Amino acid sequence: MKKSSLLPILACAAVFVPLIFTPSCANTTQAPTGGLKDTIPPVILNVTPPSGGVNVPLTGMKFVLEFDEFATVKTQNNIVMSPSLPHPPKCVVRGKNIIVSFEDTLSENTTYSISFDKAIGDLNEGNLIPGYTYVFSTGSYVDSMYFTGTVRDSKKMEPVKNAVVMFYKDLSDSALFKSKPYAYTKTDDWGYFSMAYLEDTVYRVYALADANNNLTYDTESEDIGFIPGTVRPLTKVTDSLPDIMKFDPKDTVNCMSRKSQYDIVLFREKATKQYIESSERLSEKSAKVKFFAPNAWIDSVWVPGFTADRLITQLNSEQDELRIWINDTKSYDDTMHLFVAYRKTENDNSLKADLEHLKLLLLDSNGKPVKKKAHQTVEKSDTICKLTVTADPKLVEEDGVILSFDKPIIYENFADIRFTQLNARQEEEDVQFTVEADSTSLLRYILRPGRGLEQGIDYYVKIPHQAFRDIDGFYSDSLETKFTLPNKETMSSIALNVTGTDGAMYNIELLDKSASKVLKNFWISKDGIYTVYYLDKGEYCIRITQDENGNRKVDTGSVLEGRLPEKVRFFKIDDVKEIPVPENSEVEQVIDLKEIFKD
Repeated sequence: MKKSSLLPILACAAVFVPLIFTPSCANTTQAPTGGLKDTIPPVILNVTPPSGGVNVPLTGMKFVLEFDEFATVKTQNNIVMSPSLPHPPKCVVRGKNIIVSFEDTLSENTTYSISFDKAIGDLNEGNLIPGYTYVFSTGSYVDSMYFTGTVRDSKKMEPVKNAVVMFYKDLSDSALFKSKPYAYTKTDDWGYFSMAYLEDTVYRVYALADANNNLTYDTESEDIGFIPGTVRPLTKVTDSLPDIMKFDPKDTVNCMSRKSQYDIVLFREKATKQYIESSERLSEKSAKVKFFAPNAWIDSVWVPGFTADRLITQLNSEQDELRIWINDTKSYDDTMHLFVAYRKTENDNSLKADLEHLKLLLLDSNGKPVKKKAHQTVEKSDTICKLTVTADPKLVEEDGVILSFDKPIIYENFADIRFTQLNARQEEEDVQFTVEADSTSLLRYILRPGRGLEQGIDYYVKIPHQAFRDIDGFYSDSLETKFTLPNKETMSSIALNVTGTDGAMYNIELLDKSASKVLKNFWISKDGIYTVYYLDKGEYCIRITQDENGNRKVDTGSVLEGRLPEKVRFFKIDDVKEIPVPENSEVEQVIDLKEIFKD
């Protein structure tokens, strides 16, 4: 019989099931070489004893997979066993056979399954069989329930492959943290998983991006998802059931034919353990301290040799990063001694006052300490208050003109700044403006024009010499920036006609095609038309978050609190989330929030 005629039979027998083990494989046979390149994976000709056996003895169990050619285990981590044993099963290659045996005593009245998902291939070419599952029971019957679902990430709502889906019979909240799962499986390239031959009982189900493959939730560094409450599988395994088959990811028709019973969304929990994660000296008189968790409780910060009023400090919006500047013109040592008194998380998760002495060296681009030189040449650029003016023509109407400094300023003269435009007679006219400090950064100020800007007109922002002085005592140089609004006639726009808010709060984001960059962000609580101008020709995505608590933040979930992350949906047309925006066009898109969030 030809290999191609056996492949459908193999696919029908293939089932993907739990628990990874690392087999120790002894290859005792060399395969013949020569001839045309083999592109067909090995075919299982016989299994002894057949899969599905019952009353299997607790010791001495083994089975043999016979192939039509020399085969071996190519990817050990793709072999999954459930329930687990203290030691991984042995996998020995002998001729065209792979013999699987067990060192440990099996449990009574237990169904075991071993899944070979793209783990076995031919000896030389590496053609992998799509999947095969062997199942047996030490009791009088084989457990026959199965469970399916799809795992997605919370940002892009895209399928997550190789996520671990774990089933716990221990229903306590602490089971995830103190024990291994009773059974588990992995998702395929479609984010789809099937867990077959389960006992008919109640489970807690979690999905995990298990980066280190330890089947343990590392709360501070891994994404997690879960099905709320407990679940019980409702469907029994039957012959030729597509839902539990393993298909080639390129086989779209068969992959999409499988029914997904549950959706699980992976999210990253907010860190709760508080400690100083890292510290860095940014310049001679500035440093940064990064805390592991948000909302750091800082009692005091000091640098020996400088009084408290000579330090400038600022926490970021998440309050997990502290910036420190020394507001003094005198020189400083090679090592900055920074003391931070704060509340640190103890082993019992309580916060306790702690003091850390950070010794910070100034490093160059290669990570080597920068040593002061006795006679160092001073460049002009070293004695100027560094200032950058940003006026993005596409964003200036909304974001204003942004002034960014390299260091905090201690003197400013905004009154002498000129914001002007050229009129039709090419004469300069002043544009009134306001100044506001950026609440998130001491280094940024925003100039906002007092009236709407017009297309086709040149605007200028002129900053005179010595308008600002920084903490080193250096003054800024003169600077002029010019910008002109893009012509709306030559660019595109998209108007989002939003309905179905019913007074609830939503976050609507216009993203680039890859859904990685946020181009526009709306927090809305009422129906209306929300327009984004100055778009280039291309494809865009619309991500919508249901702000359930109305705090104007996208909140993540919590496993212990049983709280899922706030619902995220992408607007789609015919199941496609990329929206084409032609050149020089006005696109209007109706978004019915009730329809999008109906499930």
